[in-house]
Amino acid sequence: MSTDEHKIFADQVSQLGSDIFQDPIGGLTRKRQNYLLLASVVAILLSLTVIKPIEGDFSILKFTISNPDVITLLAGCITTYFVVVYGISIFQDMAIYRYRQVKQRTLLNELLVRSVQVFLKVARDGSYELAEKAVMEKYAARLERLKAELEEFHKDTEAKANENQPNVTYLDKLKRRLELSQEMQERIQQFQEQSGKLIDEQTKELTEIADRKSMALGIQKERVEQVMKVWREYNRLSKARLVVEILFPFCLAIVAIWQTLVPTAVRSSVADVLHLFGF
Repeated sequence: MSTDEHKIFADQVSQLGSDIFQDPIGGLTRKRQNYLLLASVVAILLSLTVIKPIEGDFSILKFTISNPDVITLLAGCITTYFVVVYGISIFQDMAIYRYRQVKQRTLLNELLVRSVQVFLKVARDGSYELAEKAVMEKYAARLERLKAELEEFHKDTEAKANENQPNVTYLDKLKRRLELSQEMQERIQQFQEQSGKLIDEQTKELTEIADRKSMALGIQKERVEQVMKVWREYNRLSKARLVVEILFPFCLAIVAIWQTLVPTAVRSSVADVLHLFGF
């Protein structure tokens, strides 16, 4: 892969990551969530008389709480208000979250399409074939040179063996032919060793080219798999986190409203009905 392709891939992953890892719940909703939790806890504690309102003093104004139930009722109303505004904020944030999920899928699809294009480009890259062809041509030329040298040596040896030497005895000629034959055998052995080395070197270079191509394909495939894994894992955890973060404040607020705004007689009647059904 070229430097430009690496940069494009990094930019797309960065854009996808910045969108995926953005908090689905906005800052305003977080504040309202904290206020709702605080109001719910205070309302529940007031309803259970764990805490009680006392006299207040604002430097120049001093007041006494004559009816503590009013404070409990007010806490329930405040909790109800924060339930409503928090619910509206959650609804808005979820709409934005669903839009961002569509955007994430679009970015992810673009990244996958780009990755497939690069994968196919690497798979069809003619530079690897050209490199293989150049290696094969290079070693074929070297092997041809070795063959030519061997043939030239063979011709020289035949010429020396067939030289007309009238003053040389037959035994000397025979001895000379044996020496030339031995030299020819040694030269053939050298040719076999050198050609074997050439074949080994050619195989090594072709294997390196194939490995580079496989590595390029493997890197691209591994990148796509990692991006998909991160996206799926984060979405799974994000959904579980959202369920907990949204449901818990609502459930706590419902308990607070039940304890503060629902009359005691109604709560007792509901408790009796649940008791009849075994709850």
